[in-house]
Amino acid sequence: MPKRKLTKRRLSPSETPAEGRTRLKLERKGLVQRTSLQRVFTSFSNKLKSVSGANIKNGRIEIPPFTTLSKFDVSSKATMFNCHLFFKESPLGQARIGLGIRKGKKELVIEQIQGHTTFLGKYRDFKEVNQKAWNVSLVQSLIDTAYKSGFDRVLFRDIETSFDYEEPHVTRNGETVESVRRKMKALYTWTKKDCNFTKDQWIGPAHYWVREFP
Repeated sequence: MPKRKLTKRRLSPSETPAEGRTRLKLERKGLVQRTSLQRVFTSFSNKLKSVSGANIKNGRIEIPPFTTLSKFDVSSKATMFNCHLFFKESPLGQARIGLGIRKGKKELVIEQIQGHTTFLGKYRDFKEVNQKAWNVSLVQSLIDTAYKSGFDRVLFRDIETSFDYEEPHVTRNGETVESVRRKMKALYTWTKKDCNFTKDQWIGPAHYWVREFP
């Protein structure tokens, strides 16, 4: 990804490049901290329409309007909601995501991804048309949208530190808790690798893989 400008302001002739970049980072941090959650959401929502339209053939990603959401963490100015992947007008998968501001940085947090198991044939159809699996296309589209919306980073939850992994929902005959956990871990590890998450961070009891933007 190309390197982005921190702000529209230029370095002062009286400061060294290192001093100027430090100042610009602090200015951007203050600007981001003053940005409203609704503005962050609106920018992301508008960009998602164009990004998913370009990334996904015969499909789209939808998120709910801001007015239907509720804040879950006032101190970090964040909100959490589900976004849905559609292919040929059928629901194919979804992600539980959060948008917010933490310590002067705009973050996208992907807490959960899940496919709709009643559409197994459409998974193959999606990959044939898009040359990528549904999970990779969904997460990569969210990453691209965050980048184009001026976010600083994307966090992807390590499923092994989630409640869904601790207490998996067994729905099929012959499945066991351990077999469901193996499938979940394989899906998340695959997505992490193909979407180039190279860093990690613990936030409380949760472990995340991280993509940071220049």
